[in-house]
Amino acid sequence: MHADPNGNRRYELQAVDIGHIADEALSETGHWTVIAVHSRSLYARSTVGSVVCVGDETIGSGALNVTCVLSAGADWSGLGFTAGEAGRRTRGGLELGSRVRVDFGSVTVWKPRSFVHALPEVLRSRIADLRAKVPKDAPHDGFAPLIASLIAGTIRDESPKSGPLTRALAEGAGAVDEWLRIALRGTDTVEPANSARELIGLGVGLTPSGDDFIGGALIALRALGLAELADRLSDWLLPRISGRTNIISAAHLACAVRGSGGAVIHAALADLAAENGGGVEKAVAAISDFGHASGWDALAGMLVVLRRYAARAG
Repeated sequence: MHADPNGNRRYELQAVDIGHIADEALSETGHWTVIAVHSRSLYARSTVGSVVCVGDETIGSGALNVTCVLSAGADWSGLGFTAGEAGRRTRGGLELGSRVRVDFGSVTVWKPRSFVHALPEVLRSRIADLRAKVPKDAPHDGFAPLIASLIAGTIRDESPKSGPLTRALAEGAGAVDEWLRIALRGTDTVEPANSARELIGLGVGLTPSGDDFIGGALIALRALGLAELADRLSDWLLPRISGRTNIISAAHLACAVRGSGGAVIHAALADLAAENGGGVEKAVAAISDFGHASGWDALAGMLVVLRRYAARAG
């Protein structure tokens, strides 16, 4: 922290980790605008429509994330960011408003593993174990109440505490699951049923549950080497995003189309596929801390893919 010539406090943040998609977006100088401010992070958008998330180290690695170490005496809430504030990518960093500069001099680029080795018999065992590992304090909204039915392949609302939203999510997830069942045969080019479209933007929060579900499914398809199916799902999704979800969630979906998301989601996927024991516990612990329900929502999308993949390969 230091002061400018007018005596105003200025903060220097050191970027330590940047997602590969954020790195691409920030590869050229240009103007940015802060579009959302949260307790540990902010989202900024460039003049060409790229979106990045800048935050402290607690946000973790991810495709869109720039994680920073704050200067001595600073905390994120005290930096005074506001939506609409102008920013600028300079040669050595990112200026955010008149008070904050993010230095990229020692940053490391993060990128997920391109492929996860998954034995069908291991996946079937891990998926069966998962049912008993869902904690009692898991969210009662989003896809968490549907995990047991997703494992069983019935995909229906079984919780008395859920409501119309969960039922709508179940219907959309069922449409994606049925599309996967047919698509994995390799002989049919059918698209997901119309109820799958309702998943886009369905739910509340920064990244609605339906979006997180689709993102989890796309990430799992890419990680398992099912590129052709991922391309087909992406081709179905991309023309339908506009007007159905918010800018930030659309940016995360665009990352998922490329098989990339939050590091926590990729780690959970790897844990579920791991041949050694303890993978399910690690995966559940990780996703439980990932947003209010986003981890569970993404897990649900991955689970649909993993179950169909394991069944086909078995």
